[in-house]
Amino acid sequence: MAFFNLSFVFGLWILLYLASFVFFALLRITTGISIQRVGYLSLRRIAYTPRDGVKIEIRSLGLLLHRPTFARPTWLSLQLEELQVIVDLKAVGGPDAGSPSHENSANGAASHSSLPRLPKAQDASSRSQTWARLTQIKDRLKRAHRRIHWLRVLDLVATDSTITILEVGHVQIGSFTAAVDVRSKIIQRTRLFHHEPSPSHNQCPVEWMFTMRSAFLKPDGKESVEIIDLCSLNVHGILYQDLNGLRDARVALKFGRVYIPYDDLRMCAKQAQYSRSIRTDDDDFPKKFHSKSEDVKLLDAADARADHIMQTVSDSKEFVTSILRGIKEVQFARWTYTG
Repeated sequence: MAFFNLSFVFGLWILLYLASFVFFALLRITTGISIQRVGYLSLRRIAYTPRDGVKIEIRSLGLLLHRPTFARPTWLSLQLEELQVIVDLKAVGGPDAGSPSHENSANGAASHSSLPRLPKAQDASSRSQTWARLTQIKDRLKRAHRRIHWLRVLDLVATDSTITILEVGHVQIGSFTAAVDVRSKIIQRTRLFHHEPSPSHNQCPVEWMFTMRSAFLKPDGKESVEIIDLCSLNVHGILYQDLNGLRDARVALKFGRVYIPYDDLRMCAKQAQYSRSIRTDDDDFPKKFHSKSEDVKLLDAADARADHIMQTVSDSKEFVTSILRGIKEVQFARWTYTG
């Protein structure tokens, strides 16, 4: 056991630290996730681009061990510091860089590849892509409740988060927390949903708690304004042993001071629409050299696009309706400040 001295432990620590850079390099090549270095129970400088025009940056991602309290019933906290989501509307959903239509548009040549592509045909029984994505998210949330006894020991804390839309503005959130509480005695003693009957032995009451503090809106070229100082969302439901997801859900939403800058929101919406129109004009360039057959294809593409939008809206409404059917009660409240 003479080999396990202080110098050996220090050398092993240095070796593992250097090996982490090799692991991060392989991780970036295989998944595209960039991690610069390791901190104390945390990862520093994380960057990821899930798709063109969307970039996610995290300054620090770490775990914090703490003792559970009345207001914080978890053991571990997943902490995110300075989360930034950057969106470029001109690049989101744009054509591929190596596609023939993109090259012809860049060269200014008029060809059939510069015409907008028709969306895939859909029959009456098919669903839109939006419906498939929403249904997939809903199924994942239902399956996540199977591991509720593991989720109850972990909460999420995000500080100094920013959502930036280039040439439009950004939204800053000072603090955001998310946690789940399965303490039946504590949940029954709360003032929310006090008329709810007590659950039986094969039922587990669950309450999701979301809190947001200090949300600011800063349009491009203007000063930032506080739109929400405090907001909390509580989702209470019952878990059954043989069923997935929450049943008999009840939602409570509380607000503090709320300010709606209508002029700033309208200006941001116009700027976002302008950025999208620039991307569309670049994709459809050139337009003035179309023949009659190409004009017919353009009209067919416009009709198919309109049908696709109507199908997406209809599916979204049906999805929201399916969620509202499972909600038995909704409460709204406002915090009052004294002193």
